[in-house]
Amino acid sequence: MVLNLLDNAEKYTSERGEVRVSLERRNGSYLVRVADTGEGIPPESQPFIFDRFYRVERGRARTEAAGQSAAQGAGAGLGLAIARWIAEIHGGTLKLESSGPAGSTFVAALPADSPPSAGV
Repeated sequence: MVLNLLDNAEKYTSERGEVRVSLERRNGSYLVRVADTGEGIPPESQPFIFDRFYRVERGRARTEAAGQSAAQGAGAGLGLAIARWIAEIHGGTLKLESSGPAGSTFVAALPADSPPSAGV
């Protein structure tokens, strides 16, 4: 889950940008935040970013700006769907906390005291 979030943050943040990760324990949960200073996710795309195979327009990715083809830098639109699934099978959630021109922040809330489900 965290690897997928970090991969996306790196992919959509310029070389001079920042990716920040924080961990906090609050109200019986661990909150894992991954924040970047990329371009953000367009408001019209935000409701769909956790849908399997959904991809925001590829022009946003730093890899294309660096001269790589879309096939080299593009994903299949599964990373966030898989990350949310991982959070949910552990009894947690994954949400887009904020996104705008200054970047995006995703937050995963995972139970601090609950064991993972039997299906893991």
